[in-house]
Amino acid sequence: MTTYLELKTEPVMAAFAELDAIASRFLRHLGSVDVAPLCRGHVQSISPAADKFTGQCLDTPYVVRWRAVVAEGRPALQEFEFAARHEGEPVVLTRVYLGRTGKLSLDSGQLVPLCDYDDHEVARTLAGLVLTGLLSSVIYAPRDRVYDLDELEDPAPDSQAR
Repeated sequence: MTTYLELKTEPVMAAFAELDAIASRFLRHLGSVDVAPLCRGHVQSISPAADKFTGQCLDTPYVVRWRAVVAEGRPALQEFEFAARHEGEPVVLTRVYLGRTGKLSLDSGQLVPLCDYDDHEVARTLAGLVLTGLLSSVIYAPRDRVYDLDELEDPAPDSQAR
């Protein structure tokens, strides 16, 4: 006999399984794409079994984590968040959303489509988003700070330091 709770949870669990499957296919595809060095960086490692992958852009390391996102009470998307660290704090560079149909978009409403998860240019597209996020982030913003006098002095040459 099927309970009311089972009737409610079965479609939710099936939706989670669909999202996990499409995310795994996306990560396998992304891991198999030959990524030429983009923006002085590259994807360092991708493992569909893990909960993150790492990359580097403009010599800045970043981490990508993903999670399921619920819309209208059901798991509908996987959110991929690209973040770097700056002065010990996380800086979100970009987010992309993967729907159960395999479409990547810039927003959770999937109104700004990017490409299909298995598009041959998907790595280049994501690298462009990371690059844009970095260039508009606090990481590359002017520091606008006053230096102490000792910070402005030239260091002593090795021969004088002894």
